[in-house]
Amino acid sequence: MAVVVLALATGWLPLWGVALVLWLLLMAIQLRWQHSAASWQLQLDTIGHLLRAHASLAGLDDAVAAPLRPDAAAAGKLHRRLWQLSLTFVPGLQEYGDWVLLRNIRHYFASRVVVTAQLPLLRSSFERVATVEADLALARHLAGAPRYCWADSGAGATGFALEHAVHPLLGAPVPLSLRVGDDGRGAFISGQNGIGKSTLLRTVGLNLVTARAFGFCYADAAVTPDLPVYASMQNDDTLEGGESLYMAEVRRAGELLALARRGPAIFLIDEIFRGTNHLESVSASAAVLDTLAESGCVLVSSHNLILAPLLARRLAPLCVARFDGRLQVGWGVLKDTNGLSLLATVDNDGLLAAKAGRVHDKLADYYLAYPQACESVLD
Repeated sequence: MAVVVLALATGWLPLWGVALVLWLLLMAIQLRWQHSAASWQLQLDTIGHLLRAHASLAGLDDAVAAPLRPDAAAAGKLHRRLWQLSLTFVPGLQEYGDWVLLRNIRHYFASRVVVTAQLPLLRSSFERVATVEADLALARHLAGAPRYCWADSGAGATGFALEHAVHPLLGAPVPLSLRVGDDGRGAFISGQNGIGKSTLLRTVGLNLVTARAFGFCYADAAVTPDLPVYASMQNDDTLEGGESLYMAEVRRAGELLALARRGPAIFLIDEIFRGTNHLESVSASAAVLDTLAESGCVLVSSHNLILAPLLARRLAPLCVARFDGRLQVGWGVLKDTNGLSLLATVDNDGLLAAKAGRVHDKLADYYLAYPQACESVLD
């Protein structure tokens, strides 16, 4: 700057040459580092928000802020060191400071040195502020939850119990209670079409995951094990991947079996092996479910009711149905199916119902003739 002023004052041409060289040098430096400085400033803004939040939250008179108090002053001091006075209040002044004085470039290099030296504080601050933020978000979420409880730990067990559990994403969820695993068995869940078997599995899965991750369930009371939860809720064929429905189901079954070999876990399975004929579906389902249940707790829903006696030694039969006008989970296997009655909704002249009824009666006599004779097949 002194050279420029002197050149203007004296009009001496050599000084103008020196001034031009210096000006070109400043422009070259600015062009070389401007993008890096701008990108770094965005990161500094984020760091500034973090440090300001650290210092502000530490001032709360609440136990949740206690972990932030020991170095709140250091966080505030670091924030002030990294802060750069904005010159945008005077038009053109910001650009003048950057292009003539290299203000942004000098701040870029100086602040990087400070940040590098203070990385331990920044990392620790990030972790603790994130923890406080997560705790506050969780408390806010639970304050608006329809119901929740802190889950008791079922230490050493694979079973669980949920009392009046709901799925929080449903508009008007029906609370359901179930207890699984007291006798070492999982559960075979049956029920009419549309009654809510899949919703029950999703409700169980979500509550088990939130219990393990955060310690609470969307229920009035809960006892849950500290076990991983694996699910197979939806398998589809895909034209793009060239994989049929049954192949997708076989692949997922293989993945679950591999996970079971790692140790105890909870497996939630909805309508296993739908992509093949009935006989092979039942056979494959029985083999896979029996093997999974050897090392974990299995909950499976299926319309293949013959699986209930086949898997009786591994899975206790539960039925989702209306008892006394209320949807509940009770013991036993579905007796009153509704598949044919739903078909009747598109049967204008009754011919469909008559044909389907005759086939059903013919097959039912054979299919259910000796349900108890299959209990030992998997021994």
